[in-house]
Amino acid sequence: MKPLEDGLEGMIESGKLPDDNTPVGAYLKANPAALDEVSAMMDVSKLIRENFTLSAEEREEVEPAPGFYSRVLARIESQALPPSIWNFFLEPLGMRLVYASLTLAVLLFTATFMDSSTPDEQTTAANESVEVIQDSAVQGAFLASDSSGAPVVESSNPNEDRGAALMQLTTYDQ
Repeated sequence: MKPLEDGLEGMIESGKLPDDNTPVGAYLKANPAALDEVSAMMDVSKLIRENFTLSAEEREEVEPAPGFYSRVLARIESQALPPSIWNFFLEPLGMRLVYASLTLAVLLFTATFMDSSTPDEQTTAANESVEVIQDSAVQGAFLASDSSGAPVVESSNPNEDRGAALMQLTTYDQ
């Protein structure tokens, strides 16, 4: 009930139940369980106030010095660093990215230096020459096929088949 919520703090601090004429008093009179609960809260509040009171000297020792909260807030704000690009690399996702990049680099260097082929095989492959055919029919000729999908044959008329070959290349579909 809203009146009970609004008046509960005042009742507990004062230690007195409200009059039966008020909405809170009428509610507590109609609900004995709520009345017992409010009475128990008032008793606990009274015990705390009686047993845990501080003297004036103790209050001075416990209270923070004037300006304490503002100094703490100023110190926290001064320690806050402005954001930088390096913050990305310090966060968990950035660190994972850095570790993955370093792992990839190590693997690539390892693959480069731990090549299974011997240097003799590499130089032999580089020194091998391709056999060149010096036939007059091969030089300057190109292969063409017709649109029926017939096998590729050497062109008898290069000027005429040049357009057909270009058309086949541009319209090729798998």
